[in-house]
Amino acid sequence: MRIRLAQKKVKKFEVFLKKVSGYEFIIFLQIENQFESWIHVDGIQEEKDRFLKEGKNDHPIFEHISISDLYENNCVFANAEETKILNLKDSA
Repeated sequence: MRIRLAQKKVKKFEVFLKKVSGYEFIIFLQIENQFESWIHVDGIQEEKDRFLKEGKNDHPIFEHISISDLYENNCVFANAEETKILNLKDSA
């Protein structure tokens, strides 16, 4: 599925991201009735952060969009009410 997506053979899809730690994400991909998930380590963002700590901001890696960039700039975050776990007495 990821290959089809990368080759732009898919027009409609959904991607869900969950940040697990600093650079680790669980990625869930849905294309039509097919699903795939994997753990992604954001090496691009790791390198960007390393270069910035070294005072370098002119490396070509800064031209690439990282998963962290997509996550921070495009994800819609659920509010507390949407993620609330109901008590047994609250459920029907």
